[in-house]
Amino acid sequence: MKDGTKILIGIGAGVIVVVIAALVAARLLFGGSLRTVTLPNGAVSVGREIVTEYKLANFTKIDGSGAFQIAVGQASDYQVQLRVSRPLQDWVDVYVAGETLHIGLKPGVTVAGPGIYRATITMPRLTAIRTNGAARVEFAGFSGDGLTIDSSGAATIQGSGGRYERLFVDSSGASVIGLTDLPVVDARIRSSGAGVVRLSMSGGALSGELSGAVRLLYSGSVKAQDVRTSGAAVITRRQ
Repeated sequence: MKDGTKILIGIGAGVIVVVIAALVAARLLFGGSLRTVTLPNGAVSVGREIVTEYKLANFTKIDGSGAFQIAVGQASDYQVQLRVSRPLQDWVDVYVAGETLHIGLKPGVTVAGPGIYRATITMPRLTAIRTNGAARVEFAGFSGDGLTIDSSGAATIQGSGGRYERLFVDSSGASVIGLTDLPVVDARIRSSGAGVVRLSMSGGALSGELSGAVRLLYSGSVKAQDVRTSGAAVITRRQ
C-alpha cells in the first residue's frame, strides 16, 4: 500500500473517531435524546428536551399540526404541558382562540424525525380534534353529545374510555383513526385516500362517503347504514 493511501485512511479513521467522540460527549452533556432542529435562520441545533407549562384554559377543541405526540385526558382542571427540544423553546406556537387550543411550530422550523415534541393536556370537555401532518393524538375518559375529528396527512388518532352520541369524521391521506374503545350511537364518516377508520357502534345510524382505498371497520350494531363507496374503499363489520 502506498504511503499516500495509508495517510488518507489514517485521516479518515481519525475523523470518524472525532465525530463519534463528539456525539457521545454531546449526549452526556445534554443528558437526554438528541434532536436535530433547523431554524429559519439556517442554524442547526441539538439539545435535550425540557418541560414548559402554559397557563391556558376555557377550550374544548384541539388543533395540532406537525409531527408531534399529544395525550389528552379528562379532568376538571385545565393543564397544558409541552416537552420540547431546547432549541425549539422560542419556536413553539401555543395559544387559545375561541374554544380551540392550537399547538404547533412557527413557520420555517423543520425537525429531523417524528416525536420532536410532546404535549400533555387535561380538560373537562372534548368536542373536536383537528390534526395535519404525522401527528399522534391519544385521548381518554371523555363523553358527550358530539365529537368532530378532522384529520389529514399521516396522523394517528386513538380514543378510549368514554362514549359519544354523535361522531363526525372527515379524514384524508393515510390517517388512522381508532375508536374501538369509544362507543358512539350515530356516526357520519367522510374519508378519502388510504386511511383506516375503526368504530364501535351502539345501535344508531352509520352514514357517509368513502373513496380511494379507505377501510372502515366497525363492531357493534347499527339500525341503519348508508355509506357510499368508490374506488377500492370497503366497509367491514367485525364481530
